[in-house]
Amino acid sequence: MKVLVMDATHGGLTIALEYRRKGAEVTLVDCYRTGGKDLERKAANAGIHFENRTPENFFDLVVAPIHCPDQFLEGARWRRKITTHEAVGKLCSFDAKIIEVTGTKGKTSTAHLIADLLRAKKNRVLLLSSSGIVLYKGDEKKIIKEEVSIAPTSILEIARMGIEFDIGVFEVSLGGTGLADIGVITTIGDNYLIARGTKRAFDGKVQMARAAKRTLVIREEERDLWVPHVRNNIKILTFGNGGDVEATIDQPLRLGETARMKIILKRGDCMSVDLPGNFVAPAYLSAFSAAVTVALDFGYGLNEIKKSFESFEGVPGRGEVKKEDDRWIIRDRNPGVSAGSVRYLVESLKRYYRLKRIGVIIEPVSKRVCEKLDLGELEKVIIDYQDCINDACLLGDFECDMLQGDVFRMIGDIDEVNRDSEAILWCTKEGFR
Repeated sequence: MKVLVMDATHGGLTIALEYRRKGAEVTLVDCYRTGGKDLERKAANAGIHFENRTPENFFDLVVAPIHCPDQFLEGARWRRKITTHEAVGKLCSFDAKIIEVTGTKGKTSTAHLIADLLRAKKNRVLLLSSSGIVLYKGDEKKIIKEEVSIAPTSILEIARMGIEFDIGVFEVSLGGTGLADIGVITTIGDNYLIARGTKRAFDGKVQMARAAKRTLVIREEERDLWVPHVRNNIKILTFGNGGDVEATIDQPLRLGETARMKIILKRGDCMSVDLPGNFVAPAYLSAFSAAVTVALDFGYGLNEIKKSFESFEGVPGRGEVKKEDDRWIIRDRNPGVSAGSVRYLVESLKRYYRLKRIGVIIEPVSKRVCEKLDLGELEKVIIDYQDCINDACLLGDFECDMLQGDVFRMIGDIDEVNRDSEAILWCTKEGFR
């Protein structure tokens, strides 16, 4: 069988190696020309043809990421074409219950909360997220790998690790693989463009709706978007306003102090949970709702859920709250930092904490990441919240010609932020791995 695998950079080599092990003749295309000599050497050592352009040949099977533009396939002909997500679902299997989490925002927080809940019954829970791969055995935590991608090919790599676990909670970018007993879509959000503007995020995430094996968990307000793509025998559960599970938080709140959250079930049950003050709890409301929905589907009771949530201390790099030198710092450091995430956090600080003087810092970890920040959209956020933002700063690898107006100012250190700010929202965008 002749197999063409597109995109060497985003897990393509992992897919190519797996088909090669099965005896296929494999061609791997580095369509973005970013793979480098080391990747080319690994492919050659495995007997894989490595190309920078798609050969004008016939292939039995083409495997391409959902975000790969069709123009990269020009000249090739094939019998069948599948996405990388679909290929992963066909190439591996697990003797465990699998939960996959995708969505435009909130994936990492939701995956962490689900894993935290499901390990309560001494289950061995394997968590794959943008924070790494972690194995939980009750209260024990073992870090398997810290630097990890949430591309679907990471699941294939896990399958080859031989780790024993009862439940797998996998954060997956742009859709599901078909391995999930329960698929979770956190939200479609702004349905951003992918594949060089030829597709939308929906085209990737809808794979989760089509592929879930037993249950699909979605936002109630997005029900009409996803349900038409779900098979007839799949259970659909919803979260959010009017859904099977809804989470609310009493206000006003104070930074660093306990937040009382109420979980309301459509069937009539209700419970209150006191959350610690070391993270921006309102920013997690959607994640809490989705996690409870999954736990209930697993047969967990409200008391078990309450106990787990009260010991939850947030996800590192997601709305962390701490006090430094008499100033409150809200730290958001992750690949998902965007105008949308900044807007969401500012709104939470304004609405729930009643803050009127917020200093905002936007920082990329590198110039390459900086170019992925939409400063125009970030400026709109600052302008929309002029009533509660008293300073807007850019820190790090920015160039002066990137500034389009006078909304932001350049600083060299956090100490340069307006001292009159009640709190500093410091958002660092990391690179996607």
